[in-house]
Amino acid sequence: MALFSSEIFARFVFWLPCACVGLHVCEEFVWPGGFLAWHRAYRPNLAASITPRFAAIGNLVLIAATVVLGIMGPSWSRGLSLWFVLASLLAGNALWHVLGAIRTHKYSPGVVTGAAFYVPLLLGGIWYFLSVRSAPLETVVIGCVIGATYQFWSEFLHRGSLAGQR
Repeated sequence: MALFSSEIFARFVFWLPCACVGLHVCEEFVWPGGFLAWHRAYRPNLAASITPRFAAIGNLVLIAATVVLGIMGPSWSRGLSLWFVLASLLAGNALWHVLGAIRTHKYSPGVVTGAAFYVPLLLGGIWYFLSVRSAPLETVVIGCVIGATYQFWSEFLHRGSLAGQR
C-alpha cells in the first residue's frame, strides 16, 4: 500500500497542526520568546489588551482544538473540515507575523515557525487531501475561508477587551 494512502500517514497528517502549534508557541513565548512585547510595540493602539491572560487563553484553545483534531483524526466526520479551518487559521497567522515583521523592520517571535511550518502545512494539506480524493473542493474552500477570518476575530476581541476596560 502506498505511503500517501495509508491510514498511519492519514493519522500523522491530523496530528501535524498540533506539532506545528507547539513549535510556534515555543518560538513566541519560550525561545527566543518576547512575543507580547513585540506585539504591543507593533499594535500600540491595542497594547492594553495584549496581556498574558489573553495570549494564554487563545493559545490554550488553539492547542485544545489541535489535540481534539489529532485524537479524532480521519475517523471523525468533521475532521477534514476542522483540519482546513485550523490549517488556514495557522497560515493566516503566519502571514500576519510576516507582514508585522516587514512593517516593524524587526523580528516577530513566531515568524520563523509560521513561515516554515504553517504555510507549507496548509498548501501540503490541500495538495494531499485533494490528490487522494478524501476532501471535496467545497470542504477545502469553506474551511479555508472560515480559518482565514481568525485575524478579524482576534482584532474584534482585542477591541472588545479595550472597550470593556473603559
